[in-house]
Amino acid sequence: MASPEISEQIAAKYPLGAEAGASAVADELSGSIRMVDGVDGATLNSFRAAARDAVAAYLSEHRTEFNTYLESMGVLPIGEGGSDDSEQWLAFRRCFGDARFDPSSAVMIQRTRGGTVLVQAGSGPVRLTERPEARPEWARSPRDSYELRVKGLFRAYAAGSPQFEATLGIEFAHDPRTDHWVLVRTRLYDVPDGVMVVDPPV
Repeated sequence: MASPEISEQIAAKYPLGAEAGASAVADELSGSIRMVDGVDGATLNSFRAAARDAVAAYLSEHRTEFNTYLESMGVLPIGEGGSDDSEQWLAFRRCFGDARFDPSSAVMIQRTRGGTVLVQAGSGPVRLTERPEARPEWARSPRDSYELRVKGLFRAYAAGSPQFEATLGIEFAHDPRTDHWVLVRTRLYDVPDGVMVVDPPV
């Protein structure tokens, strides 16, 4: 059920809310992913599983859960230790903790092939987050990469700020020999001018 501050119109446009729980959101969102490019069914299903794990990790209440997800891929965790409720994670949760999504907009797009960029970011503003030093093996060798894009409703960082519409992109590098996926970067597309937002960590 939508929170009181969400209008029926917005709830209808973005029916999948974080209040449903991380696992439920991740399951529905990943199951809704469709292909834009000609990707075979096995790769699509494998990508859906990788996307499901990423979405669930991003909706985790505690930083330790997200770091466990990163470590499962061989990626150095974020932060320098400390409690679960680190300032960085709390700031991120303020923007994404009550996000809403449009599952029908979820698509899988191949961004690179052998290091060659296939899809440009687009004409609108894009906020890019990456941390190649945390995944040196994947940064050294060009891999094919694919991006989950989904339209959503997020909250600006400042207290009491209204929610805003944007498109979230989560990019993964893929090793077809092992069918291993690694989160490499995130993007926020078309964030309105003047909106302060904490980008998803990687």
